[in-house]
Amino acid sequence: MKYLYLLISVIFFSVSIAQVPTDIPLELRAQFNGQFDYIIIGNTLNEFDNWQTPPPPCQILTQSSATLNLQPDQNIVAAYLYWSGIGDGTLNSVIQLNGNNISADQIEVVNPFDIIFAPYFGAVKDVTDILVQEGNGIYTFENLDLNSIIGNYCSSAIYHAGWSILVVYENNTLPIQQVNIYDGLTSVFGNGNNFSTSINIESLNVVSTQDARMGYLAWNGSPNLFFNESVSFNGNLLSNPPLNPIDNPFNGTNSYTGATDLWNMDLDVFDISNFISVGDTSATLTFTSVANRFIQNVVTVTRSELPDATIDLININNIDTCDDRDISLEVSINNFESSDILPANTPFSVFVLDANGDEVFLDTFFTQNDIPIDGSESQTVDISIPNIIPDSTNLILKANTLSDNTNPINEANLLNNIFEQELIIGQTPVISSPPNSLNICGNLSTSDPVDLTQNDLSSLGLTNPEDFNIQYFTFNSDAQTGDNPIPNPESFVLTSNPQNIFIRVENADAPACFSLESFTVSYQDTPDIQQTINLNQCQENSESIVFDLTTNDATAIGISDPSNTNISYHETLADAQSNSEPISNPANYPPLNNSQNIYIRAENASNPSCFSTASFEINTFPVSINNVNNLNIQACIFPGESAVFDLTENSSLALGNQNPDDIEITYHLSENDAINASSPIPNPTAYENISDPQAIWIRLENTNSPVVCFLTAEFSISVANAAQVNFTPNPLQVCDTDNDGFAEFDLSQSIDDITLNNPDISVSFHESQNDAETNTNPLSSPFTNTIADNQTLFFRTEETGNGCSFTGSLELDVLANPELDVSPPTLSACAVDGNTAMFDLTDINDAIILNNDTANFDVAYFLSENEALNNTNPIENPNNFTNTGNPQALWIRVSDDDNCVSVAEITLDVLTGAVIEDTTIDDVFLCSENPDELLVNFDLTQFDNSINPNPDAETLVVYYAGQNDFNNGNPIENPENFEVNTANTTIIAEVVNVETLCVSPTQVSFDIILNPLPTFELPETAQICIDNSTGEVINTNFSPPTLDTNLSESAFEFEWFLNGELLENTTSNLEVTSAGNYEVIATDTATNCSLSQTTDVEEINPPSFNVQILSPAFSGDNRVEVNSIEGEGEFEFQLDDGEWLSLPTGQSRLIFESLESGVHVISARDISGCGVSSVEFSILGFPPFFTPNADGFNDFWNIRTLRNQPNAVIYIFDRYGKLLEQISPLEAGWDGIYQGRQMPAQDYWFRVEFTDPQTGNPAVFTNHFTLKR
Repeated sequence: MKYLYLLISVIFFSVSIAQVPTDIPLELRAQFNGQFDYIIIGNTLNEFDNWQTPPPPCQILTQSSATLNLQPDQNIVAAYLYWSGIGDGTLNSVIQLNGNNISADQIEVVNPFDIIFAPYFGAVKDVTDILVQEGNGIYTFENLDLNSIIGNYCSSAIYHAGWSILVVYENNTLPIQQVNIYDGLTSVFGNGNNFSTSINIESLNVVSTQDARMGYLAWNGSPNLFFNESVSFNGNLLSNPPLNPIDNPFNGTNSYTGATDLWNMDLDVFDISNFISVGDTSATLTFTSVANRFIQNVVTVTRSELPDATIDLININNIDTCDDRDISLEVSINNFESSDILPANTPFSVFVLDANGDEVFLDTFFTQNDIPIDGSESQTVDISIPNIIPDSTNLILKANTLSDNTNPINEANLLNNIFEQELIIGQTPVISSPPNSLNICGNLSTSDPVDLTQNDLSSLGLTNPEDFNIQYFTFNSDAQTGDNPIPNPESFVLTSNPQNIFIRVENADAPACFSLESFTVSYQDTPDIQQTINLNQCQENSESIVFDLTTNDATAIGISDPSNTNISYHETLADAQSNSEPISNPANYPPLNNSQNIYIRAENASNPSCFSTASFEINTFPVSINNVNNLNIQACIFPGESAVFDLTENSSLALGNQNPDDIEITYHLSENDAINASSPIPNPTAYENISDPQAIWIRLENTNSPVVCFLTAEFSISVANAAQVNFTPNPLQVCDTDNDGFAEFDLSQSIDDITLNNPDISVSFHESQNDAETNTNPLSSPFTNTIADNQTLFFRTEETGNGCSFTGSLELDVLANPELDVSPPTLSACAVDGNTAMFDLTDINDAIILNNDTANFDVAYFLSENEALNNTNPIENPNNFTNTGNPQALWIRVSDDDNCVSVAEITLDVLTGAVIEDTTIDDVFLCSENPDELLVNFDLTQFDNSINPNPDAETLVVYYAGQNDFNNGNPIENPENFEVNTANTTIIAEVVNVETLCVSPTQVSFDIILNPLPTFELPETAQICIDNSTGEVINTNFSPPTLDTNLSESAFEFEWFLNGELLENTTSNLEVTSAGNYEVIATDTATNCSLSQTTDVEEINPPSFNVQILSPAFSGDNRVEVNSIEGEGEFEFQLDDGEWLSLPTGQSRLIFESLESGVHVISARDISGCGVSSVEFSILGFPPFFTPNADGFNDFWNIRTLRNQPNAVIYIFDRYGKLLEQISPLEAGWDGIYQGRQMPAQDYWFRVEFTDPQTGNPAVFTNHFTLKR
């Protein structure tokens, strides 16, 4: 795709620009010589003329359609889709034609000055394949949406968009014609005093002026804005009235269809037969307009008889010869697809391409004879390719062409004169560097592969490897012929040692040009390591050790030829493989860690590249005894006890930081047992000594070592007598004054309890067992617990004289005080006088004692704080205490079982009570709001004034739904809208003082009785079927409908309404006679409860409609449209006896396609079944053959679909145009007999004169049919 950005100049009323832009010239795109003609279809995307009054909306459609209707003998040979619009054509780079994605072959852009206008584009695409495949029908162009950029064009009103398809077809009834198609994008506009644009068209060959035509595709035309506008051909003004007046040819018209609403687009055709002369080879078109116009293509049709020179390459005779630039060509010069002879001495020239892709002329040759129509002439010509031409080039043959690319002979088609083919000049590869011999490590028995491609094209000195192919062979004879190449040269296995390999290098473009070389491949032995020996040593108390790595020498590792093998040792595999960093003193090697791999390299002394590697381990097994001088153990015992020693106390001391999983520790009674690992003490955690003191030996052995690695050491055990200590002292307890879980403890209170009053024992306290055992972080006294409520401390005793110490635990308990509310609570009572009341003082306990659920409390009440603190003169009967003042202060004392006491003040307050009216409320009778359930909302507050004698702001009436809710204190939350949902509900009411919350001493009660509504249901909608023509009701299984309540007429009364007007009917049902809104009110005579129901009755009718034939008569593409559909309802349609089809939602028409010729009936009905209406119509067609053999089938030929046109006349001709018969469609038809004799089996032509059912106008149709015998 190419983009051409140019400028055009514009005159727009007062704006004048004097610069003339460079347009994109119209050039010959295609030329057709023969029995060809063309037609154009297309449509605009502009909804209005841009210059109409008032100005239209500034917008463009995104799709439109047009219909192609070729005759059966018009065969498509080419089709070009053109489209154009505002912008540069990149906004919608892919458009669609009948759903096919289309990208332009070429886009052309013109752009008047950017300061005034934005650009305009034209695009073209060869769509021949699509048109050939789809043929006649509707073509829809879509997906070109330019509205996002139209704002730049609205002020000038110069905007357009649209499309067309130029279709070239062949018809063997046409004369020989030349159809030339020129396209580009040329602008026409006012520019100073020059408003004209001239276009020269070449390659014409006018042999007759008869029926010469010229057409064009133009944009931005208008019937409302035109100045100084014209089109001329060779200086002659053109017009085509009434479509194209001489002063307004660009006016939005279509010469092919006669349309006058092709807004801002012109598809115009003009007769130029009087303005062209025989022998003309060119012409000049002049377009004039002050307002902007754009010309996208021009088409000419002229009578033409011309030769058509083409050339073919038959053979290159010596193409396989290497290093030869002189070649011989066999060519054929042709005069196919022509209408005249190709004269002798017609030139043809030979060109090639140089390294830059430019053509280089070689020679010109000439035909020797006149070449007749459909004839050809063969020649053999010799040429020499210059050395400046690359070996790979293109050979170009041009018929009717001289060295300067001119064409001296006037011919039908200059676009098919060139033959082009790739040409390869074979050169023998030159190997500048011989291949290298390859020596690899391996042997024949192990089948070690070798990579022969080490000798590749680059190593052989070929500078452009991509120009050559290389193969490898085991025999020179195969290399010569190219047979049996080695299939996998990257992994070749030798069959002999050494072995010769042959290389064949071919020219990739000319495989017959090759060179040969050879090289030798041989195996070298690699030492084979059979085994290695792991080395192990003990390391005692971190002593330094070394290993002798040479234990693994060539003999030890199983090398078959130690004398021709070099051995080295390495710390990494990479070093061993690369022979780097060998260990310098392998006989005295200090290890890097306890477990290490050593890598051994064994290499062929004659060829060090042949080597093998292996590894072995060197392992160090350490063992140490730590803290040897701190292993003695002393056991302290109380009187009467025996000493038991835990010898394993020394295990961690002796082990130190060694891994216990690697070391086994045992204890022994003698050094010899320890050394020999015999008779270990069986229970070292509970050993009873046999003497005081006594020697014990410890043994530590590394269990991971394959060799025995151990150490031993001696220590002593002894016994000391200790004074008795109390390990279960009494807990320390403190009352928590603020109940936060923390208190202060005097730890010294527990010392005598622990030491049993022994002054020789000292005691320290600690927060952890470890601190006590290690005698670290002793606590000071007094001590405040760090863990809330309860905490365990640990003590340590030290006895003077023997150093015996013991540890134990002491519990601290923080006791909770009774927790009282610090804000003085108030105990209230109601009284009518508001001064004196009886109080139950215990009612305040739950409110003032905050932790009442955690302990058993003793509670007493006092008249003063002092009496409460001293627990004197408690109030004797707290459940019946009469206040002596209002308000009055009292004191409460609370104590628990641990004798923890709390005191607080309380207040007594007497509140004013409420009174209620001694009244009676009558029972209430209601109707339900819903027929499906008992439910109504009722306002109880209407009884407030009857119940409350003092309805002021301080009192409120509270209602309860039954005795249970009253007893449980569950009042009705929303008495203004109380929901009643049972048949009988008892309501209880009391009066409440809203300030004191005191309630009335008595209540008022009454019942609510809820009655149900009548229960019935009418349908929401119904339908009544009405005959449109008579207005009468059509009886069906649903029409007329009956509305029925199904209620008893003795228990209910009924009122019926139509559209709000009362009807006379008072029964329980009603038969509907017309459409409208029906309502019934049913009233229960016992309860007087009523229910209303409505039904909307819709009128429906059988549909009326029209059938319009869309396809031309005898077209074969038979389509009809159902439109003008009227009636109420949802409709479906049927063609003949086919299936019923629903009319899609929102659609007002329905199309039936591919109908057979003949009489058809389309029926329509409402989906509810309200009647059927039908329309009969005929599709015109003719039988393609008949068989007049008297068998009763197809014995006569006639156009029976015209039987409803008795005035139609049918004429039958033979192939020479002779009239054989004239028949009427009402007759039987032609029986194949002319003047008493049977006519032969062949095609016959007919002409029919009839009335076109599509247009209602007289019409003529001609075609042919076949007589078969």
